[in-house]
Amino acid sequence: MRKIFFIITLLYAAVIPAQRITLCKAYTNQGEPINLIYPSNLTLNQSACILFSGENKKISGKSISLIIDRIAGAGRENQLNKIFKPEKENWIAHFYKFSKEGKFEIYFADEKKNRFSTLTVYIGTPKETKQLEPLFVEKYIGAEVTLCDRVEAGNPVNIKRSISLGTEGGTIYICLTNNRPLDTKKILVNIWRRTKYSTDYNEFTGSKKYQLDGEWNDTYFQYRFTKPGEYKICLYDDKELLIKTAYISVTD
Repeated sequence: MRKIFFIITLLYAAVIPAQRITLCKAYTNQGEPINLIYPSNLTLNQSACILFSGENKKISGKSISLIIDRIAGAGRENQLNKIFKPEKENWIAHFYKFSKEGKFEIYFADEKKNRFSTLTVYIGTPKETKQLEPLFVEKYIGAEVTLCDRVEAGNPVNIKRSISLGTEGGTIYICLTNNRPLDTKKILVNIWRRTKYSTDYNEFTGSKKYQLDGEWNDTYFQYRFTKPGEYKICLYDDKELLIKTAYISVTD
């Protein structure tokens, strides 16, 4: 088993395909997202950075418009129409607060109203938001996740179903194995916590992203919990396809 050789400390960073709209909490001076926000997690009165990226290609056109429409029945209500001048940049960023519920269409267009990219989001109350949809693919059918105290010679030692914050520091190793190459350059880990009296893991507590060699069949990395509770650990590849889910109980 191979240990991941590089850990990206920014939460929610992700690879953006050419001409794609991404929602995030912030961005770098190179137009890279920081703290990715999934559309399914947006709630009423939440602010988000709308980041449009052309990756390595310059965004064509002297001016680009960011348009946000709220879909109401068969019609639409325009919420924003802002013009940008890319000036040979390959990305555009704008912060926007979603102050109404409903279905929204976010898109960028050139002077002739030709669209570059479109993103549709649904804004509701916090109870109505959904987790990232679990999409399964054949290459991960044989994947397994083991939670353990430590890893020796590539093998998990002292498999854990629960962990203590006091005596064990809330730290575990997450070991991922597959019966074929994982075929991904990054592993995205989303952590959900089940709140009191809830039947579902409804509290999103954080996310990390780890880099690895796509030819590897297995890998492992360390994670530290800081709060007691029942947790669900979701592992995704660089296309945000679900690899495997694991569960653990964290006590005081």
